[in-house]
Amino acid sequence: MRKILLYLRIRILKSFE
Repeated sequence: MRKILLYLRIRILKSFE
């Protein structure tokens, strides 16, 4: 489950880029 949270966080951060 932690991996999913990390993945989502990275996706959001990349979206802001």
